[in-house]
Amino acid sequence: MVHTAFRAWAVLGAWFQEDDFELLRLSVQEPLTVDYLMTPHSGHLMPLGRLLIDLSVAGGLFSWPATAAVTIAFQAAIALAAVLMLRTLFGLRWGIVPPLLVFLFSPMTMPATVWWAAALNQLGQQIGLLCAVTCWVLYERHGRRRWSALTLASVGLALAADIRGLAILPVLAAISYGWFESGGPLERLRSLTRRRSAAAVVTGVVALVTIAYYSAYVPLITPEPDWGLLGPLASSMLGTSYATGVIGGPFQWLTPQAPAAFADPPAWFTHLAWVVIAGVVAHACLTRRRAGRAWALLLGYLVVLLLLLWSSRAPFVGAVAGTEYRYMTDAAAMTALALALAYLPLAGAPGTSEPRPAPYFTPRVPVAVPLALALAVAVGGIFSSITFTRIWHDFTPPRDYVGALSTRLAQTGPVALADTGLPLDVVAPIIWSQDRLPRLVGMLSPGSRFLDAAHDLAMVDDSGRLTYAEVRPVSRARPGTVRDCGWRVRDGSVRVRLDGPVPERSWWMRISYLAPRESPVTIRAGSTQSPGASVSTVLRPGLHQLYARVEAGFDSVLLFGIDPSITVCVDSIDVGDLVPGAPLT
Repeated sequence: MVHTAFRAWAVLGAWFQEDDFELLRLSVQEPLTVDYLMTPHSGHLMPLGRLLIDLSVAGGLFSWPATAAVTIAFQAAIALAAVLMLRTLFGLRWGIVPPLLVFLFSPMTMPATVWWAAALNQLGQQIGLLCAVTCWVLYERHGRRRWSALTLASVGLALAADIRGLAILPVLAAISYGWFESGGPLERLRSLTRRRSAAAVVTGVVALVTIAYYSAYVPLITPEPDWGLLGPLASSMLGTSYATGVIGGPFQWLTPQAPAAFADPPAWFTHLAWVVIAGVVAHACLTRRRAGRAWALLLGYLVVLLLLLWSSRAPFVGAVAGTEYRYMTDAAAMTALALALAYLPLAGAPGTSEPRPAPYFTPRVPVAVPLALALAVAVGGIFSSITFTRIWHDFTPPRDYVGALSTRLAQTGPVALADTGLPLDVVAPIIWSQDRLPRLVGMLSPGSRFLDAAHDLAMVDDSGRLTYAEVRPVSRARPGTVRDCGWRVRDGSVRVRLDGPVPERSWWMRISYLAPRESPVTIRAGSTQSPGASVSTVLRPGLHQLYARVEAGFDSVLLFGIDPSITVCVDSIDVGDLVPGAPLT
């Protein structure tokens, strides 16, 4: 309950970030179909996550309490699954408290709490891992098919959340090989092959089908292997981040761009972490038989995580990827399992850890020592988790921007808007490389339109408020020759020269005109000899200002396609960038 309450505090103070916006957009726009559930996101196949997104959206779009409630429920389920695993494997004893504390209060799992996109992938995977180990051990003990079926269902749950669910299969095989077989290495392998041939076939089919589906339907960017990156990545991921995170660190975080936070422990604490880890591993091996199998299981899993990161995200960002805990959240659960397997007897397993008849380390360690060490690790983990969470709580630009924009759009109703983009601290360009503002507004006000030409044009300023659009000119039309008219449009067209050329890029024009009645018009940035870009719209009767966007470099503006039976006066044309004007509401 303490774990769940702490995680509830952490998640309730956070808000939607980065990938969350795209996940919400698809949930709003797409019906709940198999195609939607199987739509990959950033290289992830996440049907369970898609279901959870729709469940959260049912509580209201951008309703963080509804979203947080789903995350909190999963956090409670993870805690219960961890208690169930340790109790099932080792019995209800004080010995399960240290690994439970190490897991429940580990800062390594915090990204999957405060960041919704990470939680959608990893909470289900963590539950699947814990439940699969529990059910598989029960199957090894009792041989009942229901436990094998529940094991397969747990793996399926993990795979429905993240591809890392495949890493559960070698963990289960290692538990059977290392703990439920006896004899030499080859003898155990032959016995395991005979006993679990059917399970091996089923899991092999599951793995092959999953890999084949990913290869065929999930777009993945697979960079060339960078062998020179593997060493620095292992150093940052295992040597620094994992080593300090597993004993309650890292205490300090590097935040180059909030809310992203990377483990940045003091050098002295990294050294201390390795002393503690080496001491625990050595003590288990010196005082108990077969404890090395537990550490081998953990090391193997960490190597799998390292290779997955090395072959996917690390080539794009470098070794710093190893300092981001969202790539190793499940390592906390595996650490708790390995710690328990090293020190506690696994009931019904011939290969279980047991005290050495003549230990190599004879001083007796009071039971208070491991409990105190685990408590210290938990307290350190809580401190590190709080400092990590504060970074997310204090980063409010997305929440403030979306809240302000949602309030204004509710007041105005659908409006004609200019696409001036989103501030960089609201949604990063790497998430929505194009149409970032239209995608966001499309969720909040589906009736609003982004136009390249409009009379009553509004825009969104950097704080999320709606304002009238104004043009900050860098070039203007030369004065017209007709008194009280400026540039007179006869026979349906006129070419207006600017007082200076503008380079090629996106520009907005503000055209002040007087028309006797409605007429179509096409605005071309250039002339008949140099066509340039153009946009078509309609002139209104009366005195108006028309805004038009073009992508070009030009020194004149051609207006044509106007009703030749009317005379239109163009008073001025300003070319420049849009800036916020008077508030719209």
